[in-house]
Amino acid sequence: MGGAGGASGLFPSLLGKTGIEPTNPSGPFPSLLGKARMGLTAAALACLVAACSADPIPTATPTATTLPDTPTPAPSAPQTATQVETPIHPPIPTPTVEATITPQPAVPTPAPATLTPEATPTAHPATPTPTPSPAPTPSPAGLPVGTVTIGSASFQVEVASDSDSRTTGLSYRDSLPHDAGMLFLMPSEGVQTFWMKEMRFPLDMVWIGADCRVTGVTHNIPFPEADTPDSDLPRYNSPDRTLYVLEINAGLAAQLNITTGAQAAFLNIDATAPAACP
Repeated sequence: MGGAGGASGLFPSLLGKTGIEPTNPSGPFPSLLGKARMGLTAAALACLVAACSADPIPTATPTATTLPDTPTPAPSAPQTATQVETPIHPPIPTPTVEATITPQPAVPTPAPATLTPEATPTAHPATPTPTPSPAPTPSPAGLPVGTVTIGSASFQVEVASDSDSRTTGLSYRDSLPHDAGMLFLMPSEGVQTFWMKEMRFPLDMVWIGADCRVTGVTHNIPFPEADTPDSDLPRYNSPDRTLYVLEINAGLAAQLNITTGAQAAFLNIDATAPAACP
């Protein structure tokens, strides 16, 4: 081995591996680049030659390194699953709630009511209370007033007991209250004659004898037309001997069932009258 020839023959591949290519003389810096590359090549070659001529570097033989023995842990006993016994507790008895019955106070049963018979009052015959007679209505003519009853009918009457009151009677009046009338007290018992001079409403005439019984009734006597001469006025005579004449509104005698033979009574009639029916 020797010489440059050997070097050039030995490292062609190395030179190629250095990446040094032939200098391009046509580059911008041919001399500088060439020198740099030449220097690098020479240095590389020198290093390689030195490496080849030197003794070979002993190759270290690997020596087995013995590590200190590590104590092998004793195999542990295989773990056996131990069954843990769960303590069984006896069941807790559920307390039984017993209903507490509170004794209620006894309600006393009311004793059956004993009905005490009440004394039945003894009925006494009712004492009739006398009905007070209504106060008589004053007479428009200032005549005394009283009451005449015939059967169940009752009339408040004006009493004509003298000649003037008997001659005038109910003339010149327009009407008469429904339950009113006029009683004529004649001077003596006999056949009596009446007329309707200056009357303005119709009348019933009830003829009463001295014995206070009805001797007859003249119904619905009409009133005359105004200015009828006295000679043309009708006359009305009693059917029998009469002492009293009662004049009332027309139609009442039939309505109240006043008939011949009925009993009449006078109340509060002037005592100076020739007679007064009880």
